Amino acid sequence: MPDSLERVCLSGDYQAFVRQQLDAPYTLYDRLRKVDPIHWCKPMHCWLLTRYSDVFSLLKDSRLSTNRGGLYLDPLTPENRLLAGPLVNHINTWMLAMDEPRHTRCRRLVSLAFTPRMITGLRPMIERVVGELLDHLVKQRQVEFMREFAEKLPAYVISDMLGISRKDRDNFQEWAVAVTRFSAAAGADLNDFVAPASTGLENLMELFNPLISERRLQPKNDLISSMLLVEEDGDHLSRAPCAFFYSLPGRTRPWPSWAAVSGYSVNTPSSLPNCELIPKALSNRQSRSSFAASHRCHAVFVGPGKRSRSTVEQSNRTRPSSC
Repeated sequence: MPDSLERVCLSGDYQAFVRQQLDAPYTLYDRLRKVDPIHWCKPMHCWLLTRYSDVFSLLKDSRLSTNRGGLYLDPLTPENRLLAGPLVNHINTWMLAMDEPRHTRCRRLVSLAFTPRMITGLRPMIERVVGELLDHLVKQRQVEFMREFAEKLPAYVISDMLGISRKDRDNFQEWAVAVTRFSAAAGADLNDFVAPASTGLENLMELFNPLISERRLQPKNDLISSMLLVEEDGDHLSRAPCAFFYSLPGRTRPWPSWAAVSGYSVNTPSSLPNCELIPKALSNRQSRSSFAASHRCHAVFVGPGKRSRSTVEQSNRTRPSSC
């Protein structure tokens, strides 16, 4: 039987996708590409574009903006919209949400902090964190590996990079994940994440604001100090781009996967005869994405490593079929 838009929208993949619960969306993208390549996704309040030529064209369109305000605020209830205001404003300070030329300026300054010497110097710290986590695991009779190792590893490494005390790193991970769950959600489901994300952001600001102020006066050997000291042609990073690092533990989704694969391969090497293909496969998974634009022509990548572009007004745009 020929596929149809109605069948696609009633499918389990589509329903999981609009709730941000579909791990492998590419079959769904293929189906939409055939039946409705410029698709109004009603549950997510956005356009979903799945043809490469459309995506590529919009990515190059300077009229589009990465500002996500409408994508986040439009689906919210009036009460949550008020609560989410500071949260959305904060997300729009992240480098991923910056337009040119500001994005390039901040990216250039951040790259100056990530020197080869600094990156090489991370090895002993990462080895120490891995050892601590493994020591904890071997004492347990039964372990949830993803939660106890794969998710903690990037959070603990980033905590050490930023100079966060060991006693705060579990809270740091919890609060950052709460913010990221909101930033990665879409449609009506956003309402479920507003309160915990707002609380998480408040806690992160209480943790980081004194830390940033302290590092301005007394720099240490950590990433926050390095970023605050970065200067090029009189240009400095502001507090806002530095604040992007609030959310890093929640934005490291590929790394728990890497850690899980690494742990699995250590314990069952014979079951992974093509281990050399894993990096390529994960890289391809992260690079494949689709593109969506909201009814105000906000636009968003939907898929692993989700990014967004938004805000171009089209006054006479006719809305196509939707579900």
